[in-house]
Amino acid sequence: MSGSSLATWAVTFSLLGAVLLFMTVRARGFAAASLAGPWMRQVAAGYLPALEVALVACLVGIGALAQSSETAERAVSDGPVLLLIVLAVLLSVVIAVIVPVLGFTLGERLKRRGDGETANRIATHAFLSLLAGGVGVLLTMFAAFALTNPAPGG
Repeated sequence: MSGSSLATWAVTFSLLGAVLLFMTVRARGFAAASLAGPWMRQVAAGYLPALEVALVACLVGIGALAQSSETAERAVSDGPVLLLIVLAVLLSVVIAVIVPVLGFTLGERLKRRGDGETANRIATHAFLSLLAGGVGVLLTMFAAFALTNPAPGG
């Protein structure tokens, strides 16, 4: 593995970790509101971290299986690696959707209570979470395929 590919992977995984941390903090913030129901708290404190750990485990599995293959083409054509790539992308999409749904749900509850200003602020945070989730999906795709295609000479 060359130094530049290692640096690329380190930056990619650091950014992906930052996006996942942002999503967790944002979800817990939505769930901490007084109008959040028990299902919002359960999703933010239980399901979301479990999905994030599963995503990281998929990426580690992709890297381990790709390193054991002779060539990058063989790694991608292998069933388990391809399945892990699809699973990692699906997990990142689910994570990207869960947090904005929590935010928009909380915003609607606030609107019904008559607190439109706070509802608009929550909706803005939910939209930013949606954008961050999209970046997380792109980073996951990049990381998955970067793990299966080592840099030339590395």
